[in-house]
Amino acid sequence: MVRYRQRRRQLAARRYQRQQVRRSAQAQRRRLIGIVVGVIAGLIALAAVIWVIVNLADEDGDKTPVVPTSQVVPTNFSDLPTGPTTGTQTTGKSAATTGGSTTGPATTDSSKTPTKGNP
Repeated sequence: MVRYRQRRRQLAARRYQRQQVRRSAQAQRRRLIGIVVGVIAGLIALAAVIWVIVNLADEDGDKTPVVPTSQVVPTNFSDLPTGPTTGTQTTGKSAATTGGSTTGPATTDSSKTPTKGNP
């Protein structure tokens, strides 16, 4: 009978060791999860504080920039000049220089192109 009791004690000791290893691994996993959750919560809290500071700073200043009246862009485009002004040269080819046709190859009239000596 001594061997039977000894065998039961050995099995109980091995079971206890396995349980301790499992419990240790679970505790380590819980610590790791706690650290990760703490870091994420800290980052969220830091982002919230920065957001509040930025928004409070924006409320003190005026959000819409004021444009001086001397720099206002005209909204009535009928007052703008429609043709080229003197002394400027257009680089694009219009329908008038291509003979009125917008399809096909563009041709230029050599008598209409400015020369170096004659602007």
